[in-house]
Amino acid sequence: MRTARALGALLLVAATLGACDGGTTATPTTSPSPSGSPEVLGPEPLAAEPTDCPMLATRIVDALQDWVDSFPTTTEPGEAPTATPDTDLPTLAGELAPLAADLGCDRDTMAPLVADALADLTAEGALQEAVADTLKADPLGSLDPSDPDAEVRPVTTGEELVTAIAEVGSGSTIELPDGPVDVDEPLVLLRPITITGTASSVVRSSADGAAFILSADGDVTLEQFEVVNLADAASGVVVSAGGFQLTDLVLRGARANASGAGGFGVVVLPSRGGLVRGGELATVERVRVEDATGGGVVLGGSSDPRVVDVTVVGPQDERVGCGLCWIGAASGTVVDATVTGWQVGLRIDEQASPVVEGGTVDDNAVGITMGGTGAPEIDGTTLAGNDTGVEAAGTVGGSLVGLVVTDARDVGVRITAGATPLVEDLEVGGSSSAGLAVVDDAAPDVRGGDLTIDGEVAAIWGGRATGSATGLAVHGSRIGLQVGDRAAPSLTDLTATDVGDVAMIATETAGGSLDGLVCDEDERGTVVLVEGAELDVRDAGDCEVVEQAVEEG
Repeated sequence: MRTARALGALLLVAATLGACDGGTTATPTTSPSPSGSPEVLGPEPLAAEPTDCPMLATRIVDALQDWVDSFPTTTEPGEAPTATPDTDLPTLAGELAPLAADLGCDRDTMAPLVADALADLTAEGALQEAVADTLKADPLGSLDPSDPDAEVRPVTTGEELVTAIAEVGSGSTIELPDGPVDVDEPLVLLRPITITGTASSVVRSSADGAAFILSADGDVTLEQFEVVNLADAASGVVVSAGGFQLTDLVLRGARANASGAGGFGVVVLPSRGGLVRGGELATVERVRVEDATGGGVVLGGSSDPRVVDVTVVGPQDERVGCGLCWIGAASGTVVDATVTGWQVGLRIDEQASPVVEGGTVDDNAVGITMGGTGAPEIDGTTLAGNDTGVEAAGTVGGSLVGLVVTDARDVGVRITAGATPLVEDLEVGGSSSAGLAVVDDAAPDVRGGDLTIDGEVAAIWGGRATGSATGLAVHGSRIGLQVGDRAAPSLTDLTATDVGDVAMIATETAGGSLDGLVCDEDERGTVVLVEGAELDVRDAGDCEVVEQAVEEG
């Protein structure tokens, strides 16, 4: 059992019983919600007004149970774990205090009654358990129910670390020793404190769920130490509420079980109203994640952190999970990330709309996927050795600007479904079967760019794709440009030189328009219109336009 000091919710007990001892009770206007949210809620009407002291004790603990239940129950991304308490505790305290006085329920009478009722307090998950344990520790306030003064507390063992987290006040610093400390329960931080170490400090956690869970009304800082997960289903650091600053950390060994629980280095959880923050900070800087089987850094809800100079390396034996992952309506900025060895390097889903600046994304099955309905902005990122460099799908918008994609084994950039991103100054080089593929109902706006590959076709439009391409140059492939199926893009001022066979081909049923093309000056400088093609060739420059009959049989 943690020996945590009483939280703000204990004011319900203290204020109610204070009236019995001649004290006075002030009624705040806001609820002490677990995340510091200033939501104002009126209390539920009492189903039955307490008529004796045992009923009063039960009413008090019922309200505390409601408060515990409002905390997240999971450390997994993709959930909606946060609920709003039905009862405003300070307001309820103001109502029960005079009733306690009328019933003659003094402190000595209520102490054993409340303690007995608190024994039935239930909790689900590590965070709720930490809150419930705090309430059970001393419900009548013989431990100071106020936040203790800040202090600097060195620790030398895992047991001392658990005790320090439970006891120190807001603004305190806990100093880790050189070398390892071992813990077997999640370290739940309910107050804004700092935990700092040295280059050789290691927290080895055998706890299920997560090594660290942050849910403070204020900013929690974790800096300069290593976290090693030893459990079969656990993540490194989970932020469920509050501000956070994660700096100079190394997170290793987060494992997912067969049902997919756990396995993430850093998780910022989504919630029903977005990430509820009582702090100022939201930064992840110089953090390295290794050998996590679920994912590296997962951002959800309405979180909008600044992530700088992080390195996320996938498991050595297989490519699984995502290196940097956004879900919900997450946004924020990522600068100079290094992402390698995942099923998906950067995965952007649902309404997520982050800004990604620079960085390298190498040796993943897919370098970047953009899905859902968001508008992410990817600027200046280098992608090398991925099976597919970038895939944009769904109805995603946003922009891909200044990307450099090399040696994508399949496609450099694939834009599919109904995606409509801006693609500007794209560079694709090396060995790829296609540099740019626009298919299905996609309609991107392609501006500038250079596709120099040794594959089959540099740029292809298929399906019912539309959109436009202006100023794009293609080189090296067997076919420079291809419009097929019922695609109908608007192509303006393109260049297709140093190609293997033909500059451009439009297959039967293909539409759209061509207005300006620079070709080779020999037989390769040809635009082939297969019989039935409806491409409107307005200006082919000096390129030869050839109509080709459909071969029967």
